[in-house]
Amino acid sequence: MKRKKILYMIGQLKIGGAERQLLELAKRIDRDRFEPLICCTAMGGELVKDAEDAGITVFVLVRHGKFDLRRVLQLARMLRKEKIDITHSFTHDANMYNVLASALAPGKIVICSERSSGEISEKVIAGLGKFIYRFVDKMIVNSHRGGKIIARKFKIPAQKISVVPNGIQLNGLHRGSSTDIKRRLKREFGINDDEQIIGSVGNLWQIAKNHGFLLRAAALIVKSNPKVRFVLVGGGNQQRLALEDAARKLDLWEHFVFTGLRRHDEVLQIISLFDIGVLTSTKEGLPNAVMEYMACGKPVVTTDVGGCSELVVDGETGFLIPSGDVNAFAEKVLWLLNRAERAREMGQNGRDRILEHFSMEKMVSLTTEIYDRLIS
Repeated sequence: MKRKKILYMIGQLKIGGAERQLLELAKRIDRDRFEPLICCTAMGGELVKDAEDAGITVFVLVRHGKFDLRRVLQLARMLRKEKIDITHSFTHDANMYNVLASALAPGKIVICSERSSGEISEKVIAGLGKFIYRFVDKMIVNSHRGGKIIARKFKIPAQKISVVPNGIQLNGLHRGSSTDIKRRLKREFGINDDEQIIGSVGNLWQIAKNHGFLLRAAALIVKSNPKVRFVLVGGGNQQRLALEDAARKLDLWEHFVFTGLRRHDEVLQIISLFDIGVLTSTKEGLPNAVMEYMACGKPVVTTDVGGCSELVVDGETGFLIPSGDVNAFAEKVLWLLNRAERAREMGQNGRDRILEHFSMEKMVSLTTEIYDRLIS
């Protein structure tokens, strides 16, 4: 049987949650049945080499502006030249290019994916989505809550929406790193052994990650527990400078560590240091950071946005906090800091939940089932 060619589309293959999900799907899809290719509609990124090392061809469209109709034409030519059978895009902008180019090069299965359930404020974008999503064969979302919001926002029939939760790579992902690695990282970050660590993983340039909220919560936490450090992992140099300045103004500078952008294996090593993993986002899909905290056996305190409630069981694996409630957020973090044994139990509960429900293999299997149904 001839293999079906799938073109995965995304803005860029930078280090990020959606980008890693796309890459792992492309790497793990059954190569006897499918031939994966990747198209970056804006620019390349750090993960391009990972894809090419896995034998996946990566195309990068020439960018002339934020939204460029010439890229639609480039993409349509590519779809015809490569004889693509299935297009599968992963972000809102890539979805636009996918549907428009597929209209110019018809005859294939068109799949889009919305990764965040946050409301899109731009009326033009929301209106365009309502129009173009009429022409997709399937919309994939990564949480049930996100699916309901996307259906309402873009007027998509329920039967066109499928939920495929994010997957996490469990092989080699342990509860913690070696003592030597932890000691080295603490030395690098200037953290003392008697200090407790609250960690946050997420790119600083993403406004929705709401790191300013974490600063406000930190001010309350430090008043009750001065022997605490906040470790923020993620890229975004300009935003880092702004957050550093805000930390100084709040007299929190000595309590914060900004690690900058790190490789994925380094991120997992840093998570092993955490006593608590936190997420302060105003909108999310199914956050990879929370999944990784849980897989590493860390209790979680997160705002109750997007699919967070489908990961965190409130009171069992951590706590869900109403978005914007800084007092409640600080209160639950302090509760965990003061109850080390209960925090460890919650961390183990979270790890067990991830192992059972959110493997990478399950994500690939569910996606393959969607392909098979559409092909047949």
